[in-house]
Amino acid sequence: MNLLSKIDSILDESGIRNMSTISKDYKEAEIYFHMDLDGVTSAIGMKAYLRKYNIKTIAAHPIQYGDKEFAVAKPKPNTLHVLVDFAHGKPIMQIHTDHHDGQVGVSKDTSTSFVSTPSNAAYISQVLSPGDLFPPADAKIISTVDSADF
Repeated sequence: MNLLSKIDSILDESGIRNMSTISKDYKEAEIYFHMDLDGVTSAIGMKAYLRKYNIKTIAAHPIQYGDKEFAVAKPKPNTLHVLVDFAHGKPIMQIHTDHHDGQVGVSKDTSTSFVSTPSNAAYISQVLSPGDLFPPADAKIISTVDSADF
């Protein structure tokens, strides 16, 4: 690969580290999301983000804190496992995003994106994605509700 091709590849890649490589390895994904407004909209935003890389979301699973946290559906083999809006990382996940500074339990070789913002959905829409996935007014509402800043 020549230098110009490498530069083009870097410029085309958005937010999630190694997304171009990940999209070559996986054509289907399962999304795990926190069962609240931000988690549900984060899953919707992530589905749209993955679609831009030609990765089809074949399943979405809610996950809750506490004793229900470990009762999640086991991912299918050969699918990309994505966790959004959840502060406890899972070793089976290849991608983790959250709107806090980090997650507990995330391995170093996992693609992650953590930043302190009012909502993960707004972060996925306005920062990770090369174009807004949600209208700014909707992202603001999700952030307001999730941060209880109303």
